Amino acid sequence: MSNDNNMSRRKAIGGMGAILATAVVSPAIGSGLDNSGSYGASGLEDPTSKYVKPPFKEQT
Repeated sequence: MSNDNNMSRRKAIGGMGAILATAVVSPAIGSGLDNSGSYGASGLEDPTSKYVKPPFKEQT
Protein backbone atom coordinates (compact mmCIF):
# COMPACT_ATOMS: atom_id res chain seq x y z
CA MET A 1 0.00 0.00 0.00
CA SER A 2 1.33 3.37 -0.89
CA ASN A 3 0.33 6.60 0.81
CA ASP A 4 -0.18 9.20 -1.93
CA ASN A 5 -1.57 11.80 0.46
CA ASN A 6 1.26 14.18 1.41
CA MET A 7 -0.84 16.49 3.61
CA SER A 8 -0.41 15.99 7.33
CA ARG A 9 -3.17 16.30 9.89
CA ARG A 10 -1.50 19.39 11.31
CA LYS A 11 -1.60 21.15 7.91
CA ALA A 12 -5.23 20.14 7.35
CA ILE A 13 -6.39 21.44 10.77
CA GLY A 14 -4.36 24.63 10.30
CA GLY A 15 -5.96 25.20 6.92
CA MET A 16 -9.45 24.68 8.34
CA GLY A 17 -8.67 27.12 11.14
CA ALA A 18 -7.51 29.75 8.66
CA ILE A 19 -10.66 29.30 6.57
CA LEU A 20 -12.88 29.55 9.66
CA ALA A 21 -11.11 32.69 10.88
CA THR A 22 -11.45 34.31 7.46
CA ALA A 23 -15.13 33.43 7.27
CA VAL A 24 -15.79 34.99 10.68
CA VAL A 25 -13.65 38.12 10.33
CA SER A 26 -14.29 39.20 6.74
CA PRO A 27 -18.01 40.12 7.14
CA ALA A 28 -17.20 42.08 10.30
CA ILE A 29 -14.52 44.07 8.52
CA GLY A 30 -16.67 44.60 5.44
CA SER A 31 -19.72 45.93 7.28
CA GLY A 32 -17.95 47.87 10.02
CA LEU A 33 -16.74 50.80 7.95
CA ASP A 34 -18.58 52.71 5.27
CA ASN A 35 -16.87 54.61 2.43
CA SER A 36 -16.13 57.68 4.56
CA GLY A 37 -14.14 55.62 7.05
CA SER A 38 -16.45 56.23 10.00
CA TYR A 39 -18.54 53.72 11.88
CA GLY A 40 -22.25 53.66 11.08
CA ALA A 41 -24.40 56.13 9.22
CA SER A 42 -25.34 58.21 12.28
CA GLY A 43 -21.79 58.85 13.47
CA LEU A 44 -20.74 59.27 17.07
CA GLU A 45 -23.12 60.40 19.79
CA ASP A 46 -22.37 62.20 23.04
CA PRO A 47 -23.28 59.71 25.82
CA THR A 48 -23.45 62.46 28.47
CA SER A 49 -26.51 64.01 26.83
CA LYS A 50 -28.14 60.68 26.13
CA TYR A 51 -29.16 59.76 29.70
CA VAL A 52 -30.89 61.58 32.56
CA LYS A 53 -28.78 63.17 35.27
CA PRO A 54 -29.33 63.17 39.06
CA PRO A 55 -31.46 63.97 40.99
CA PHE A 56 -33.59 61.11 39.76
CA LYS A 57 -37.32 60.74 40.22
CA GLU A 58 -38.29 59.06 43.48
CA GLN A 59 -39.05 55.39 43.06
CA THR A 60 -42.11 53.80 44.62
